[in-house]
Amino acid sequence: MSEFKISELIEDFLRKNQKSNIYYEQVAVQLWKTEMGDSIFRYTKSVSMQNGVLYVSLLNASLKFEMMGRKSEIIKKINEKAGVPVVKDVIFR
Repeated sequence: MSEFKISELIEDFLRKNQKSNIYYEQVAVQLWKTEMGDSIFRYTKSVSMQNGVLYVSLLNASLKFEMMGRKSEIIKKINEKAGVPVVKDVIFR
């Protein structure tokens, strides 16, 4: 009997049903916390993703300004960890 990880089975199922973008968008949302760290995540109100755009609602205006300046770095970091170029843009609210 073969052994598979549940994440591999889900990814394979979604890819076969042409829904892998949904999976990777959720991965990107989860990566926001791990990649940005607790100090930034504590000021995050919500994170969502739709059509390749990561929407991040922040509670602090100065942090929002700082994150806007790091947008390309954030996109690159999340895409590298996700393993696919899922994030095309980040919009801070």
